[in-house]
Amino acid sequence: MSELKMGGELSDEAMIDPQEIESFQTYYKNIKKSEHDLPQTISILTKCKHNYTKPQFFQVFKHLNVDFPTDNDDAVLDFIFNLTGIVHSKIFEHIYEFISKVVKENKSIKEKQKSNSSVQTTRSRNNMTISSKSNNEDVQKEIDDYKKTLTDLVSEKESMMKEILELSKIKTTLKASAAEMLEEESSSEKSKLLIPEAALSLYKLEDFKGVYTFFQEHASKNDKESIRVACSIGLSEVRDEKYSDTVLIEACVRGDLNIVKALLDGGCQINAVNKFGNNALLEASAKGHLEIVKTLIKAGIDKDFVKESSGFNAILYASHHGHLPIVKYLASIGCNVNSMNNQNATCIYFAAMNGHLEVVKYLYKMGADPNTKTLNKGWCPIHAAAGMDHVKVIKFLISCGCDKDSKTDTMRTPLHIAAEEGMVNVVKYLISIKVKLEEKDHKNKTPFEYAYEKLNVSNNYKQICKAFNSCGIHECALRV
Repeated sequence: MSELKMGGELSDEAMIDPQEIESFQTYYKNIKKSEHDLPQTISILTKCKHNYTKPQFFQVFKHLNVDFPTDNDDAVLDFIFNLTGIVHSKIFEHIYEFISKVVKENKSIKEKQKSNSSVQTTRSRNNMTISSKSNNEDVQKEIDDYKKTLTDLVSEKESMMKEILELSKIKTTLKASAAEMLEEESSSEKSKLLIPEAALSLYKLEDFKGVYTFFQEHASKNDKESIRVACSIGLSEVRDEKYSDTVLIEACVRGDLNIVKALLDGGCQINAVNKFGNNALLEASAKGHLEIVKTLIKAGIDKDFVKESSGFNAILYASHHGHLPIVKYLASIGCNVNSMNNQNATCIYFAAMNGHLEVVKYLYKMGADPNTKTLNKGWCPIHAAAGMDHVKVIKFLISCGCDKDSKTDTMRTPLHIAAEEGMVNVVKYLISIKVKLEEKDHKNKTPFEYAYEKLNVSNNYKQICKAFNSCGIHECALRV
């Protein structure tokens, strides 16, 4: 076996000079077209190790066309030994040890086969002698012994052939496993090279704004290769100082579908989160960018990702902001219409609170529960709608069977909440459908008392008090 000249490990600090990209691609294409014997392959990999980055090295390694000799086990073993020195991987050390054993086994089998041939030759010669001793019992016994020996050798040969077959299967499986593990190692090494600060310096960019413009311009030109290279060294992971957005998250906020597609194709980090704990999907869902939401889902982002601090997911954000098309799409791919945040507030709760009637209707149609209470106050969607003056939402919820006099954990009805918040339209509507006017909460107060206490705050409270007066509810000191 030839002596291995051990080289240094691939440098983690190697950076891609944009001006050298074209020369590497030309080299890579030429290498990829040709078939190489084992010494040529070692020479090529050694050159790549010293001249290119790890991702480039593994790109060449993955696509090299190597001509393996079928009749020279020692040459293959020598090749793997040299390859181990280049890659410095435990995987190849184990492969080398295993194939060494296989080669030894093959040699042993060949020796036994040669011995078998020798026995057959001896038997042929002895048969000639035996023919002249046909009546000799000792000769007959010798013949029987040879027959038994031959039978044993045939049996042993069959056993060896089965063993060879099993070794061949193991060898094939090991090759596949090694290739898979090498791919994982390459991916891991790639992530180590994602150094945004170094990428900024390399591309002579000063800040996040410059980075975003860079990707915007290259995406508009459909320059996929430049974007792929920029992503591979971490430029896409430079963050905005104010919100800690990556380029992908910022593009989702702005609704820039072209940049989103280009970044995903280029291999950017799809699961990054900003300072608020929002990933790209949450931001796109909150901002109402349906096509971006679809693109992210297709690229493999988790449709059920939950923001740790609040418990919000994509369908909660879309419901909160009233983006019905996104709510429908997310529900169609299996998102839960009864999703809750950390306070048990549901999709229909947020839609009701913000007056998104069509979203409320759709969620109810899809099985959302309109009576689920929040944890901190025990509010239902009807309480949330009452506090924000959404009369149409309240009408719909009551038509779905919601209790118009539903009480929170503090015994407050929708009328209590609307009266205290100065929601004139809701108060008048609730009075018109004959809700209970003099229910008392945990403070022993009626809805009228809350409005009366704020009589001088705004005209809304004066109107609310008049509405109660018209129902026969008065205060002796009240002047309206």
